[in-house]
Amino acid sequence: MTDVQTRPDLDEVAERERLTTVLRRLSAEAERLTGSIDQSATDIDASKRFIWSNQRDMDHAEKASMRSEVGVAVTVATGAVAARGRVQRLLDSPYFGRVDFQADGELSEGNYYIGLHGFRDKDSLEILIYDWRAPVSSLYYDYERGEASYATPEGVTDGEITGKRQYKITGGELEYLLESSLNIGDDVLQRELSESTDDKMKNIVATIQREQNAVIRNETAEVLILQGVAGSGKTSIALHRVAFLLYRFADTLSSDNVMILSPNQVFGDYISSVLPELGEQQVKEIDFDAIAKRFLAKVTDYETFSEQVSALLVGVDKEAARRMRHKATPEFVTELQEWITQRALQDFAPTDIRQRGITVEAEWVADRFATMQALPVFTRLERLADATVHQIKGQLSRRTTTGPRWTASDTSGVRKQVQAMFPYKDALGLYRAFYDTPERRALFEPAGRR
Repeated sequence: MTDVQTRPDLDEVAERERLTTVLRRLSAEAERLTGSIDQSATDIDASKRFIWSNQRDMDHAEKASMRSEVGVAVTVATGAVAARGRVQRLLDSPYFGRVDFQADGELSEGNYYIGLHGFRDKDSLEILIYDWRAPVSSLYYDYERGEASYATPEGVTDGEITGKRQYKITGGELEYLLESSLNIGDDVLQRELSESTDDKMKNIVATIQREQNAVIRNETAEVLILQGVAGSGKTSIALHRVAFLLYRFADTLSSDNVMILSPNQVFGDYISSVLPELGEQQVKEIDFDAIAKRFLAKVTDYETFSEQVSALLVGVDKEAARRMRHKATPEFVTELQEWITQRALQDFAPTDIRQRGITVEAEWVADRFATMQALPVFTRLERLADATVHQIKGQLSRRTTTGPRWTASDTSGVRKQVQAMFPYKDALGLYRAFYDTPERRALFEPAGRR
């Protein structure tokens, strides 16, 4: 038996009838998609058998055409499977909120039901559920009753919110229905938080707060940083922002364009269910240990996170904790960056570059290096070598007599001369040199020397 909290003036009977209608249409759509998926599987299998049986009688163009048809059918079927997954999630809980909005200039108000995904009836084309990321859904999160507006790609729609409701629907059953003047009622928020006891992070679309919604829907910030104490919801908001951006820019952005950098694999597993719950494909994820393995394993010994923790617990190196604390501060990063900038200024020694009888003077080299101050120092060296090669090739092309063709050996010769102008051969050498002062030597302890 469900614990339904309602008031007589909330039209509970009408709400239950609508819920029943929506569930019936969702069920019909799930059945239609299942039939489409089954038929696609049959057609794909038949096409593959036909290609296999007749490949000797088919030319390359016919084979390519058939394979293309199969590929299109697989793509369509994959889309149908994803759509069925969204519908099945809606069958459990179609929507969690409703906002009644009277747009300026319109004769009647609109009743917008907001859920995890959008759903339009195939026959009537009526939108029965609006995706929580849709422009109009921002009204639910951002405003109380009264004047309100929401932005769309076409412009801003002004009007008035005349009512807001919150629902708890589980297994297709209405558990409670509340009228709300604020975006999320405290009792709803407490109920949702008290149920978040799983070992996986859950989506929070039903309890997003106004300030969180502003972060999630921000479309102007190129770099957006969330700050907050542990447990304040930073990661959850970041994941919902990813889901919003994938929805908002679906034509140009896909899950393949997103990567999550997580502290460790345990954390990655914990957050892994959120985006699939929101109907998005899982994005790529990498942790710091994997990055270290990719870039450091062939260069030097290094400590994994678990090895570092073990070393701290054993306590053989008494100064390890102090070094770690210092290297984790913004001051350390600033100090290192300033030192690298100074090295690029003081230790880069431009000289004439000679290749194939052409001389590029040191003054030109120095000027070109100086124009690239915004780039990392080793990238600057690479770009300088490329520019020098281009400069020499240009002078060679203006000669009246044609000499031997430019070769990879010529390019290599230029690069070696450029590299010789800077005393550090790679990032590790530069990093080691950073510690080569009396005050910093105590902070440098190569892995394995304990």
